[in-house]
Amino acid sequence: MSVTEWLRQLRKNPRGTLEEDLWIVLGGVAIILIGGVGAVAGFHARGDNSTSSSPVLGTIVAVVGLIVVVFGLGLAIVNVAMWLRNRRRGRD
Repeated sequence: MSVTEWLRQLRKNPRGTLEEDLWIVLGGVAIILIGGVGAVAGFHARGDNSTSSSPVLGTIVAVVGLIVVVFGLGLAIVNVAMWLRNRRRGRD
């Protein structure tokens, strides 16, 4: 979906678009949780008793989840701003 299509859909149905944006945020939170579990309880060798740092892959996955959350929140903020602007103009 291009930006113009997203804006057109936003103007038609701001509530539905906001719900979609919040689903993106929820997906990002799920990715963060999976990455956090991977970072804390990730694969360690059986005989490894060292207190070395957590596995890198889980941390990378958690950072990707954080990026998804920030992206979804950005979309939601734009959505609310457009909804308020349209409401002020009397279109809602």
